[in-house]
Amino acid sequence: MTAGKLIQIGLGLLLFAYMEHRLGWRETLGALAETKPVPLAVVVLVFALAQYVRILKWERLCALAGIPAPRRRVAALYFRVKFFGLITPGRVGEFLPAATARSETRAPLLSLTAFDRILEGVLTLGLALFAGLALARGHVPAGWLVSLGFLALAGVLLMGLLYRNRWMTHAGRMGARAVARLEGWGPADRLLRSRTRLAEEVGRMQTAFRTLFAPGRLAWFLGLTLVAVAIDVVFWGGLFAAAGIPLRPAEVVASIGLFNTTAFFAPTPGGIGVADSVFALFLKRLHPGAAIGSFLIVLRFVQFALTTISYYAFRRWDDARQ
Repeated sequence: MTAGKLIQIGLGLLLFAYMEHRLGWRETLGALAETKPVPLAVVVLVFALAQYVRILKWERLCALAGIPAPRRRVAALYFRVKFFGLITPGRVGEFLPAATARSETRAPLLSLTAFDRILEGVLTLGLALFAGLALARGHVPAGWLVSLGFLALAGVLLMGLLYRNRWMTHAGRMGARAVARLEGWGPADRLLRSRTRLAEEVGRMQTAFRTLFAPGRLAWFLGLTLVAVAIDVVFWGGLFAAAGIPLRPAEVVASIGLFNTTAFFAPTPGGIGVADSVFALFLKRLHPGAAIGSFLIVLRFVQFALTTISYYAFRRWDDARQ
């Protein structure tokens, strides 16, 4: 891990600690000690169920993209993608496994990772927008609702552009010409020694996008993603209840949308510190109290610990079976 990455993580943790300090460490730890263990265990199982649904989706995505694999290997790939997303700003690390894959699987993996990101983002933003409209009476800033609407619309337009993707052919040719000009020139030449033919890679991505964004398949994947997002809502609602924060369903959905959107645009890995602070300010409007701090500690622990453990466990299992 680079020094810059360590600095980003350190700054995020400092921001998180400062936020907890402002909320009150003594009150937060007291509320954390009062968290009910049985509901928390049920919430962890719900989180695992949401990941299982997404693994089933990825299994089908891999088959359609031309890289079929056993479910254990798909699970290892899925958790690897999510792990690297958690430790990078904007979750750009989710594309790292695809970028470092073999040349014949690189384009399909990039395509299905982008496809999944778009579906998850559009549905989460869309649900959060409707929930925010239901809570707009003094609870949700109008600017946030407008931003969510524009982001959701941009996601829908992007899906259309990736399905009708002839423009990618021209972009790939332009990129290939630019790459050809850089060959033999210092560091750029070393970067291009992988012999990747950009135009061919773009062509493979076009084929994968046309397959994935075909209307019938898109509807099926949207439905499966909606099931996973609905389970996420149950997970968050259960976590709120275990922390002693009573929220209505619309408030839970709006909370998810705000947290995930802020975490995506935050400059820290996983949005830690930044997304938590914005989320705490929003939640204090709905439910003032120290339970907010304990909720965020448990949320971060469940997300990071279970994703990390699953990543290493499935990777070792897949390595042992090969």
